[in-house]
Amino acid sequence: MFKYIDHVLDRVTMYRLVLYFLVFIYCLSVVLALFGLLHIDAFGLLYSLAVLLVASFITNRISAKFFRVSENFESVYITALILSLVLVPPVSGQYLSVLWVLLGAAGFAQISKYAINYKGKHIFNPAAFGIFAVALFVAQPAVWWVGSTPLFLPLLVGCFLILRKLKKFLLAAGFLGATFGITWFVSGASVFLVTRQLFLSSSFLFFLGVMLTEPVTTPPTKIKQILYGMVTGVFFSPVVHVGNLYFTPEIALLLGNIFSFLVSPKFRYSLRLNSIEDLAKGIKQFSFSGRAFKFLPGQYMEWTLRVKRFDSRGNRRFLTIASSPTEQKTLIGVRFYENPSAFKSSLLSLLPGASVLAGQLAGEFVLPENKNIKLAFLAGGIGVTPFRSMLKYLVDKNERRNIVMLYGTGSEEEIAYREIWDEAGRKLGITIWYSLANPSKSWSGLSGYISRENILKAVPDYKDRVFYISGSQRMVEGAKEALFEMGVKRSKIKTDFFPGLA
Repeated sequence: MFKYIDHVLDRVTMYRLVLYFLVFIYCLSVVLALFGLLHIDAFGLLYSLAVLLVASFITNRISAKFFRVSENFESVYITALILSLVLVPPVSGQYLSVLWVLLGAAGFAQISKYAINYKGKHIFNPAAFGIFAVALFVAQPAVWWVGSTPLFLPLLVGCFLILRKLKKFLLAAGFLGATFGITWFVSGASVFLVTRQLFLSSSFLFFLGVMLTEPVTTPPTKIKQILYGMVTGVFFSPVVHVGNLYFTPEIALLLGNIFSFLVSPKFRYSLRLNSIEDLAKGIKQFSFSGRAFKFLPGQYMEWTLRVKRFDSRGNRRFLTIASSPTEQKTLIGVRFYENPSAFKSSLLSLLPGASVLAGQLAGEFVLPENKNIKLAFLAGGIGVTPFRSMLKYLVDKNERRNIVMLYGTGSEEEIAYREIWDEAGRKLGITIWYSLANPSKSWSGLSGYISRENILKAVPDYKDRVFYISGSQRMVEGAKEALFEMGVKRSKIKTDFFPGLA
């Protein structure tokens, strides 16, 4: 079942998954309200979202033009939906009285993305900032009604799907542990009562799945994510207070955002396109200049484009940096199929000199500090890009490591970066194996996908190595399963991950 879930999740970006989930929760809430199962006004809820969408769209468009940066289209709709599920919707006859609250929440949320940022990266969760601002300036606090008991099951399922898509279960564990532990210890209530309070009658699941996991305000590494969850969880606990001041969910998140900002990379840069080259069959390389940041070989970034048309995958992607820190240019490799997405079509239509927004550097799929560890790289298709960064770095540094790479792709014409693999073999003695799913009659190398048989042929000393696997979700899971069958321990397998494949 989990394989099927992962296959479905692999077909949608993280932002679209959150958007679809919010739309579902909103529509369900309207239906439940119409039948009297939620203590809110259904027509007031429709009115709230309409105002929030219009105000968010206009404010976002004006702010983006004023600050001269690319717009994040999904953010407008996601923020408006969050606000509609948190702020109290009006009842009949009170529509005008809450208009300024809705306009203020939407306006503060969208403006905060552009005005309160450091080097192009916003510091605070926009929805949380909008909620906090209207409570502070309009004296209209949010009630977080979305945490109602009738919505428990869909919130639980949605939270699980988002956490699985983002691989943020450690973040969730830190948040849950801190919130539950402090609430139980301070209140003295039973475990059952604390669990019921957090899950059935609070915004805990919605807050965790939708707001705490926002990529831009989340630290990049697992340890920092756990700490981020714990810090936020402490202030989220309903029993934590300073004198008569109790911390609301939005304040808890804003305080967590400050912690995340202090421990995370702080940049978002505009990179200028130099060239687009044919790298291999169906694969193109994009070269950018203007880099002023440091990174480790194997890390990834989020890339934002202005797209001329919309589709279900949005205008943002997480793409691995294919270049080495030793190179002045920034490279990404992208595979193109027929009928490409709006993002890829826009990327391909860029002219030299055009700019794209790149930031949110993250990823722990990097070379180990211990240079004596024997490594095995398993790459599938365009998943070879982090290995290009690593091996180019080792070549430029003349740093020898015991590495074997098994690179699986469709045909010989689809092999990318072959000159780098040849150079790594000549200069550093790194062994490269190719496995083709559709080999020609003259092909003398391995054939088929990356399987147990091919791994055994390419890496006979597999028990002595740490495996790095990068590729599609299906390829990664298949390779892991093969390694498990071979007796390789989970601790000796490292997989590449970023939220949303291109």
